[in-house]
Amino acid sequence: MAGGSSLFDTPDYTDTFTGTDSGGIPGRPYIAAGLPEYRIESNYGNPSTHFIQQPGSVFSIASDAGPGFVQGGAPAYPTSLGANASGAGSDTGFTQTGGNNLGYGVEYYLRDEYVVQVDAIQVTDRVDITSGNIPAGSHIFAGNSISVFFRGDGSGNASVFNGAVDTPIAGQPGFESFNTGIAAWNAAANGGQSRWYNYAVRFDRPDNEIELYVNEVSLGVVDLDTFAGGIYSAGFSNQFVGVSTNTGDRTWTDNFQVGGNGPTTGLPPLPHPNPGVIPNLPAGLVSFWDFDEAAGPVPGRTLNFAYDRAGGGNHGSFVGAAERFPGLIGTGSALFHDANGEGVSAGAGVGNNFSMTGGITVETLFTTNYDGSDQAEFFRKEDGGNRILLSFQSDANTNNAFGQLIGSDAGFAGISLGLNTGGYAEMDVALDGQDGRPSLAQIADGSVHFLVATYDASTGVKAMYIDGVLVGSIDGPDNVPIVSGGAAAAFIGSTNGGEPFPGILDEVAVWNRAISPEEVQAHYANVLAGNNYFVPEPGTTTLAVLGAMGLVALRLRRRK
Repeated sequence: MAGGSSLFDTPDYTDTFTGTDSGGIPGRPYIAAGLPEYRIESNYGNPSTHFIQQPGSVFSIASDAGPGFVQGGAPAYPTSLGANASGAGSDTGFTQTGGNNLGYGVEYYLRDEYVVQVDAIQVTDRVDITSGNIPAGSHIFAGNSISVFFRGDGSGNASVFNGAVDTPIAGQPGFESFNTGIAAWNAAANGGQSRWYNYAVRFDRPDNEIELYVNEVSLGVVDLDTFAGGIYSAGFSNQFVGVSTNTGDRTWTDNFQVGGNGPTTGLPPLPHPNPGVIPNLPAGLVSFWDFDEAAGPVPGRTLNFAYDRAGGGNHGSFVGAAERFPGLIGTGSALFHDANGEGVSAGAGVGNNFSMTGGITVETLFTTNYDGSDQAEFFRKEDGGNRILLSFQSDANTNNAFGQLIGSDAGFAGISLGLNTGGYAEMDVALDGQDGRPSLAQIADGSVHFLVATYDASTGVKAMYIDGVLVGSIDGPDNVPIVSGGAAAAFIGSTNGGEPFPGILDEVAVWNRAISPEEVQAHYANVLAGNNYFVPEPGTTTLAVLGAMGLVALRLRRRK
């Protein structure tokens, strides 16, 4: 059971992956499909945090008692073996993923000597435990990191990896008889099934050593100063600790925990202070992220939350390469580098409040160097055919099987509003420079622009505004509600790390109604005066091209 390890006496972060249905924390339904982010279950007085998940790692909370459980193919869940590690296979929940690798962990910093421990089904290749810098991509390639790979091929081997060099432990001096005792995942003795094991690594930064455990039995201490000729002597960071696997099919894990002996010794990561809800906001505003917690990195403020100023509770968290930057309005903004794995994750919607029916508005300020070569998201909640999407499109109609084009069908890039209104459809507004629509060059000019997209279910009208000007609308049937909502997290600046935005986003607002043309004009007037959309209070920056725009241009780089 998480929090009950014999390898340390003080847990720092633990998670039993108990589903909400079994009394777990909110937002963890038993489902077969995965969610891109979860808040960790227990923090023992340390700063509350989300799991950091590597790009493409989307897991669900399932149960071997039935809810959400998918048996999968290879490796098969050990239904006839029972659990052989503490608490694994619990009927209250575990992580489940299929068809993609798994990777999750937490921002840490808390100790210089600590144990990372997890129960896992031994997978076709390996189970990894990593300590290093906060990763922007795959955890095992994080900077200044050390990973241990527990192999599942039946060799009984494990290896040490630093992001570049992978050295098997067995056969090294002092480890001639090393053996993890881990069976091959498809061993005939297991009836073709895999099995649960408990994996742990003790990381000791002062002595630059690691100790490996399987089922809480020590397999030996590896002195990184001398192991493999000293190629790992540079040490490792404690900013992040995590677990990952390398397999193409089902993976199950349970009872993640990190802790040590006695009180914590390191500087804990603290969240930016919550500036609170803006008073007297208009009706229908679900969430508003102004990113005004800070204008950039702040020493000691390492949990990079973006608070929901509308009171909707959908606090975002910066992931991957996304970072804080001076605001287009106010103190801060979100800077994106067109880098896979980045974004601001805002969760699935507290109380399902991203489920709109009667209307929607998404509005944002932005500056970009978008070149029209691919898709790039302003805001997206990817619930399949019920998705909510506001994005750049590389071709305003080629990929638009949903048939709502405004402007030229001649290969121009465009901006798309995608909703399920009697079936999923995308209104694409071509950036063709015709009939009052701007060209791509006019949008990607280094200046700050104001984008609003709306849908009113009562009238059937979809509309898009750029810099206060109506650039396109479609008048559909009256009284067609939006079908939306679901388990997927909403993302600002990407779709779960994919289709990342190149530039800066600020003052992102989501409504459950279509704001009126008069409200659009009022918001734009406030913006031109250097204020946010709602409160006529002085901003700390004006909307002119910004004195920092030259710096912005230098930092907008493509890092895929």
